[in-house]
Amino acid sequence: YVRWFERPENRSFDLYHAHDGISGNALATLKQAGLISGFVRTVHHIDAFADARLQVLQERSIRDADALMTVSELWRRRLAEDFGREAAICGNGVDLEKFSTGDGDALRTRWRLGAGPVFLAVGGVEARKNTLRMLEAFAMLASDLADARFLIAGGASLLDHGAYQSEFRAALDAMGALADRIVLTGPVADADMPALYRLAAALVFASVKEGFGLCVLEAMASATPVVVSRMAPFTEYLGEGDALFCDPYDPASIAAAMRAALWPDEAARRRARAIAASHSWRAVAQRTLSLYRRLREPAHA
Repeated sequence: YVRWFERPENRSFDLYHAHDGISGNALATLKQAGLISGFVRTVHHIDAFADARLQVLQERSIRDADALMTVSELWRRRLAEDFGREAAICGNGVDLEKFSTGDGDALRTRWRLGAGPVFLAVGGVEARKNTLRMLEAFAMLASDLADARFLIAGGASLLDHGAYQSEFRAALDAMGALADRIVLTGPVADADMPALYRLAAALVFASVKEGFGLCVLEAMASATPVVVSRMAPFTEYLGEGDALFCDPYDPASIAAAMRAALWPDEAARRRARAIAASHSWRAVAQRTLSLYRRLREPAHA
């Protein structure tokens, strides 16, 4: 990032906007060198890094930004409490048209999922995604749902989740034959995501830390039931009856919500689509544009 923007011909922009700590640090370096006048940083969530150097860099990308945006009230409040910084809430959106179609038959064949219900988790195996407790919850259901599968999609990350993933593999090994019904896909092409949501009986998203939980909206746009943690940020935009809430620290609670998700009625599906429709990217863009207008000035030559 820094090498690219150090070249004058690559700095013909009115404004610079980072969505993560890596690009935020690059822009902070360019600002410190006087090559750009300032930058905006969207904070989706704040990580707790074991490496003190990463913690310092994360904080720099927040403290040196000229303006902050965030996606939920939870993180707006955290930025105020931990950094003394005000942030504008831009929210998140979903493309209803994109997630209104998709045939999952090809994906069922690719991953040998059979014809039974598929519980979908998105985000790979991470502690903040709570994957181990969701695995335990699936194991509680497995004897009653002999043809069910638990599919964990995604998992590309710049961070080291090795210790947690080792725990997960050990739990799989201890499950014996049941482990054959757990499918880890690795990264999934964006073009496949609409079909993946639509083949799922439910999205299981019992995270213990999220900025917003964008894939919840994507599943709802697909009229797929969602299981979510009864905690912010989910409780900011979902009410009773909008989703299946669970206690993310209690596998039995997660399992109960997963079981309840198997029999959604059409009214619930329509409600899910309506909630997704209320979160448009146009609205996000309008909120972002209002901040851009306040900050806009010609880039330094």
